[in-house]
Amino acid sequence: MPRLFLALLAAALAVHAVAPPIEASVFEVDRFDDPFPGQNCASGVAVDCSLREAVITANNSAGPDIIVVPAGTYTLTRSGASEDASVSGDLDFTEAVRIEGAGMVLTIIDGGGPGVLDDRIVDIHGVEVEIDGLTIRGGSGVTSAGGISNNSGSTLTLTDTMITANQADTAAGWGGGMQTAGTCTITNSVIHDNEASRAGGIDASGPTTIQDSRITDNRALGGAADWAGGGILAFNPGSITRLIRTVVSGNTSASLGGGLHAWGPVEIEDSTFEDNHAGKFGGGISIPAFRTVTIKRSSFFRNTTDGAGSAIGVETDGTLEITNSTVDMNEAGEDGAIAVEGTASLTNVTISRNEARGATAVITSPSSSFTIGNTILEGSCTLGVQPTSLGGNIESPGSTCMLKEATDQSEVKPRDLDLGPLGYFGGYSASRLPRPGSVAIDNADGCPASLEDQRGGTRPIDGDGAGGAACDVGAAEVLLDEYPWLFADGFETGDTFGWSNSSP
Repeated sequence: MPRLFLALLAAALAVHAVAPPIEASVFEVDRFDDPFPGQNCASGVAVDCSLREAVITANNSAGPDIIVVPAGTYTLTRSGASEDASVSGDLDFTEAVRIEGAGMVLTIIDGGGPGVLDDRIVDIHGVEVEIDGLTIRGGSGVTSAGGISNNSGSTLTLTDTMITANQADTAAGWGGGMQTAGTCTITNSVIHDNEASRAGGIDASGPTTIQDSRITDNRALGGAADWAGGGILAFNPGSITRLIRTVVSGNTSASLGGGLHAWGPVEIEDSTFEDNHAGKFGGGISIPAFRTVTIKRSSFFRNTTDGAGSAIGVETDGTLEITNSTVDMNEAGEDGAIAVEGTASLTNVTISRNEARGATAVITSPSSSFTIGNTILEGSCTLGVQPTSLGGNIESPGSTCMLKEATDQSEVKPRDLDLGPLGYFGGYSASRLPRPGSVAIDNADGCPASLEDQRGGTRPIDGDGAGGAACDVGAAEVLLDEYPWLFADGFETGDTFGWSNSSP
């Protein structure tokens, strides 16, 4: 028998000898109460199976399983924390599982709030868990992770899920909505109305990606820790928190970082920080020492702080890199939409219409490092250090920002700068477009390396019809004869977010 045939036969036999993959068991929940878990659920049928019993059965079943949770409210009432077998308190996951609800507004897992379960809702112990299409609410009575605890070594994927009305200890606790020390991906989800002493919404202590989601109306109430983080606390300096096409809105912190406190590296793209508030510093984002936040194609508006840095505050030795982004209508009790004690680099940024007791646009300290290029500064600066200008900047209406390059423009009259209203004119975040005739059009000093603007459009474009394509100053690159406004006289200068940009 030829040796080649024998070799092929042996290989074929080896393939057939491999055990077939274990088929996932499917457990369907069919009761809404939370009795003592007295039975295992049967796979493929719904027969008197509570949610707690389904979790315990999946934990005792080999291979990744699926728990189907139909529409309805499932209230967990078996109080008793500090046990990891799901018999009482939270639902402990010790084997890989996927939980499928009927939709975040249809399927609700409820801990009842203080005095009912008195524990978080979900506790993941070193395994992979997917949660899709449900709401987790009413967790309480814990020091950390009011709704979900994704422990170190675990992997959590949240899709179309709402984490709401959960609470960690409000004096010294963290992660009101959830804490993730493992790997976490959050997609098309909402983290809303949670609270803790710090990290009101999410304590991201492990690698975390949040995309196409909303982090809204969470509260960090302060207490012992100054690094609060109303919406998000990125807490691990060794892992990255990424925000992609995500809205961080209406969150509050008693101290630092109304929307986000970056105690670890953060990358932000195509996202929005709006209506967040910090009691001390960094209404939208606060960046502490030795941490870096990189921001691209994003907008910051109507954020507030009682201190400095209504949109972004950079502490000593912290680093901010922001490109193709808009900072508009933020308000500081002290100084600056952007306050820099550390290092900041601004390229193609539009800073406009901010309010403060002192400088409205940018404030820097004598120990800071500040680099700026092709950026609009509508307002005033208080600078403790000479900035490094890359050219192409515009200050209006004064000359307080110490712009020295030949291609910089200072004392530009507002009518010559002539920016349109803040609105959604393409891309994923709100921007302000220069109107026809604006000195911002085709007056940048070179083009950014990204060759794109805030709206994701290509740079450069011939925006003034003078021949030859050149980049615009600021976040947005406008087309020749691009008219997104209804009124030629600039009537629509207020909040136009509710206006439709399509014909009936």
